[in-house]
Amino acid sequence: MAKLNQNQFYCLSCQAKRSCKADNMCVKVYRNRKTGQVPTLKCECPQCGAPLTKFIKHNDTDKMVKKYGKC
Repeated sequence: MAKLNQNQFYCLSCQAKRSCKADNMCVKVYRNRKTGQVPTLKCECPQCGAPLTKFIKHNDTDKMVKKYGKC
């Protein structure tokens, strides 16, 4: 599968690439015992309404929070 852009997600329900608007996206940080924190970008599928999640790099977390906000 080709690499997804920043505003693209892969919907498991629709089994297709979906683009989300910046208004609907937010950053959520999950806690993990092994790695500490896992930053993700969250959105809702515009077609079916399923939650979409994409992992992001730790280095990009602050930049994404400024751009999209926290959940």
